[in-house]
Amino acid sequence: CKEYQKIFDALSDKRSKNILHDILLYRLTAQPEFLSGYKVKLKEQYFENFLKLDEGEIFVDCGGFDGDTSEEFINRCSKYSKIYFFEPSMANIEKAKIRVKNYQNIKFIQKGVSDKNEILKFNPLGGSASSISNEGSEMIDVVKIDELLDQPYSLLKMDLEGWEMHALKGAQNSIKKYYPKLAIAVYHKAKDFYEIFDYIKYLNPSYRIYIRHYTQGWVETVMFAIPENL
Repeated sequence: CKEYQKIFDALSDKRSKNILHDILLYRLTAQPEFLSGYKVKLKEQYFENFLKLDEGEIFVDCGGFDGDTSEEFINRCSKYSKIYFFEPSMANIEKAKIRVKNYQNIKFIQKGVSDKNEILKFNPLGGSASSISNEGSEMIDVVKIDELLDQPYSLLKMDLEGWEMHALKGAQNSIKKYYPKLAIAVYHKAKDFYEIFDYIKYLNPSYRIYIRHYTQGWVETVMFAIPENL
């Protein structure tokens, strides 16, 4: 359809185009052969070479879970400046603090991120797939990134189990102002591919867009937005 064709035409490399093609065929047919050439590469997720991580990076990890992504960021960018770690689950926060206990300049924020500052229901039982849900058994605080972070940041990662659009809207001013690199999960809802693409391009039309996929199933697809001068 025209929404996906628009994304395809705008993607910045052939690999991204091939990945989008394969993912759509897999989702349309459920035939495993379309993703048979892919491998589970969760350590590489969010950290492709075109990010060009450099000294002084400020990483905003939204949906930090148990600290696995922040730890991988540190392994790849040991001379970072700061990490802002957003995770609404206290149990996960405690695990993350143990995981990265030997590293400095990490601010743990026990909140979710959204387009409003409010209290929402949260299902904490899904492990890494825990999510905001009307059937959730816990209440959590969610905040707008724009109101909580008052300094530039260079890399924004979001994997929020379908809540990414809300979170992006809550970060729109800082994305426009600071022009960070973006790594946004787009696999939770079919419409995420084109809604998140359209919104990123609305925030800054000059972003270069890439897609990467990290499993042989429908999960773990990430859309990257890279500043044109990087």
